[in-house]
Order: sequence, then structure tokens, then C-alpha cells
Amino acid sequence: MAKVFFLCNDNWKKQYQKVFFQQNRPDFVKTIDNITNSIGKTGEILPFFADTGLSLQEQNAVWVLAPGILQTPKQIAQTGVAIADSQDSKTLLLLKDSALEVLTCGFSSKDTLSFSSLEDKRCVISLQRGIRTLQNAVVEPFELPMQNPLQLSPFVFLSSCLVCILTGQTKWLQTNACFCQQLEMNTQTLPVINRH
Repeated sequence: MAKVFFLCNDNWKKQYQKVFFQQNRPDFVKTIDNITNSIGKTGEILPFFADTGLSLQEQNAVWVLAPGILQTPKQIAQTGVAIADSQDSKTLLLLKDSALEVLTCGFSSKDTLSFSSLEDKRCVISLQRGIRTLQNAVVEPFELPMQNPLQLSPFVFLSSCLVCILTGQTKWLQTNACFCQQLEMNTQTLPVINRH
């Protein structure tokens, strides 16, 4: 089971919950210290929502870091994968000397995941370089036309896509892909779409 920690404010938390609990209400919400652990029918993803005042040392987890939320690298474990906004230079500087694999989201060709086009409720996401999933599978660069019916913020949308890719839980990607017939997916593989 993939543990995903979302370090974000309440507004962003609501957006992430729309993604990961889009059609299923969480079975329960439990507060442990300042962590809200929402366990629902999300497949193999166990999401945790945390605020800035925590020090979480879960090893080999995925850390989704909302811009400006990370105050010190000691707040999170030093192994696993961190997803950060490429425009958040403070967070990227704090992560510079960590052992975490840092994946960036944004509008730059240097980002791990970016938009190659962005309209009101439609976009094309572009994985700019190959990455390894938590199950050690390699996902090659691809482009995927997507819908954004929830009108999520760009970082929430892209980081949610990366969480799905990293964990192999691609149902949300598949549900929101504009051209599902181009998508080759099953429970063991991830989307591989050739660049046009």
C-alpha cells in the first residue's frame, strides 16, 4: 500500500479529496495528533493530510508539498519521493540536499510533469522524462489529453496525476482522459502514449 502525505492547507486538501474520493465518500475520517487520515475506497493509496507543524518520518512514502508549506526538511522523511511546484524555489532549496527523489510539476519544459496545452476544462499533460513507480516499473515520457471537470488548480491537477502514476493507481487518469481508447492500462501497467 502506497502512503501519500499531502502537506497543504485546507483549501488544497479539499481539492485533493475531490480527486481521491471523487465518487466514494471516505469510510471514516480519523484525527491523530494534527494528521487527518482519510481512508476511503482509493485502491492502494493511503492518503494522509497534514499541516505545517508536523515532523513526519514515514520512510519511502510520496510527499506532495504545496507551495510554501515546507519550513524545514526535517518535517518529512529523507527517503521516498517528493512532488513539488517548480516555481516554489524555497521548497526546492530545502530539498536540495535530501535523499528524496524530487519530481516537479509546472509549466516549464524542465518539469517532470507539465502541461503541453491548457484550456478551461481541458488540457494535455506531458511526462517530460521517464520515471520509476513505487513498484519499480519504468514509465516512459508520454502526452495525455485530459479533462479537468473539477477545475482543480494546476499544481493540484499535475501532482494528483503524478501520485496516480507513481502508485500505479491510474483509475482517475483513465476516468479523466479525453481519449480513453488511446490509453493502454491494466492494474499492472501505466499509460504509455507516444509523443505526436
